[in-house]
Amino acid sequence: MSQTINNYVLECPELADHFDYNDLITAVADCELSVGQTPPAQENTPPLDDYWQEWQVEISNPYWKKHADGQTVLCVNDNSLSTTQLSTQKFFRNLFGLINTEKFYMPMDAWICKKPIDTWVRPHVDGHRTVALMFPITPLSYTTTFSTEGLKGDQSWKKLNQSEGRQASENVIDQEWQDQTWGEVLYEHTYKPMVPTMFNSKILHSVLDYKQQARTVFQISIYFKSQNLVDPQDDDWDGWSEFVDYYRSGKLFNI
Repeated sequence: MSQTINNYVLECPELADHFDYNDLITAVADCELSVGQTPPAQENTPPLDDYWQEWQVEISNPYWKKHADGQTVLCVNDNSLSTTQLSTQKFFRNLFGLINTEKFYMPMDAWICKKPIDTWVRPHVDGHRTVALMFPITPLSYTTTFSTEGLKGDQSWKKLNQSEGRQASENVIDQEWQDQTWGEVLYEHTYKPMVPTMFNSKILHSVLDYKQQARTVFQISIYFKSQNLVDPQDDDWDGWSEFVDYYRSGKLFNI
């Protein structure tokens, strides 16, 4: 199988040789069954000015919770895994151990993200991490689109994630979808089934599947400390080529 490495994505099929992808699917299903929903009083993270504080609030929550653009997310760590089967806990510990975090500026975190069919994760850049390591679960293959435009102002993905609703209204989303607000498509990548894939999360990205399918994905945040990174919350980052070189050096994974 040929490996795709370009300015947007980096497939790492060799990582899948060191864990069983079917076991990952089983572990995610166990989390869905075993981990409770967030109590209503704790459903939303209060907007915080300092991302480090917000990140600590997010990862300390041991429940599923509402996230931007209608997603429901679970931070996979010791807190949330306490009610899962021992085999699930062991699987995630082993998987996390495959990643070398020596060049990270923040501790690694991991998430299960569930998108209902009637929501749309609109074009956005990630506010903190520079690279996302993706493991599609359901479906095993879908297409991520990198584009030139994202939503701005009070209806932006980033702004709404700091609000109580965390979701634009349906009429707003319908209009955005109709107007094709993502601008010019720069690149589209279709995941190969069961092939872990990293992408540059500082380029506007989305999945153009509004009202077409529900999705579940497991992802690990890569907080790569490139030489020119000043503020991880900045939307602009040109350290991707440095990250690719680091990956090619063989130092990213403990395999």
